[in-house]
Amino acid sequence: NPLLLSVVSEIAPGLEDVSIVFHDERCNAVLRRCLKLWSPSLKSLTLRMSLAGTHSSYEGSPIIDSPFSQLRFLAVNAPVFLLSAVRFLPALEVLHFEGEYAHGLELARLLKDGELMPCLNNIQVSFAWAGDETYELHEKTSRDIRKEIRRACRKRDVFVGDLYWYAKYVEGELERTMEAEEADTPDDDWIDYYDPPT
Repeated sequence: NPLLLSVVSEIAPGLEDVSIVFHDERCNAVLRRCLKLWSPSLKSLTLRMSLAGTHSSYEGSPIIDSPFSQLRFLAVNAPVFLLSAVRFLPALEVLHFEGEYAHGLELARLLKDGELMPCLNNIQVSFAWAGDETYELHEKTSRDIRKEIRRACRKRDVFVGDLYWYAKYVEGELERTMEAEEADTPDDDWIDYYDPPT
């Protein structure tokens, strides 16, 4: 609700921890203003758009378009968050990101630039399931993109994992996922999913 967001920003202009889920771009302008107001103080931000029927058609403006000097934790999904905005996140330590395969490859490309997000130590990613692919193909493609991200982070000691690894563990899928990735990944490029850093 745009009005509610405006009220919250007036009552609490120095928030440090914000979590918002919204359903369409009607909140964009107000949300962008609120985030600019909170940008000097925010340390943790969870910002998600419900993707039902919008994932491929959403054309909203970027939500983050100015520096967030204190932000340590960001959980966000595409298309709300443009990956080019990582240049505004100099203190970010943990990134949870959901998007499409192309976003994962873009993230890998950006991470090769060691000057972006220099404090980053943990990335958890998940990729949208294309409607015409099998579960096995989706898992393989997701695994391959995580490997690309991990290679990009090789010199930075960044943990790269599956955002939904715990759900897969509960469902008995994690062991097979780990075995497949371990078989395809050099020893110095593998990090144990069971003990992700916090």
